[in-house]
Amino acid sequence: IARAPDGSLGRAHEEIMLPAESFAAAIGPFPRAHAQRQEEAHAHMVKLSSCAADGSATVLVPDLGCDAVWALKYEPRATPPIV
Repeated sequence: IARAPDGSLGRAHEEIMLPAESFAAAIGPFPRAHAQRQEEAHAHMVKLSSCAADGSATVLVPDLGCDAVWALKYEPRATPPIV
């Protein structure tokens, strides 16, 4: 999401649903141990790691709801870029 100079946010370029169904067995069912705060995935931020020469990187997404940090691969020339 782009951020304007006034601090407002632009439109989302891509939305990724977490957790991916393929990880359900690894993280366990919802609600989690702290059900009031962990009803579903809840990403706190998105941090792009240092980029390689080709522009690829790892995107780190801490998720309170899953008690996990997701590490997603970013490939700028892929469609979508998060693979």
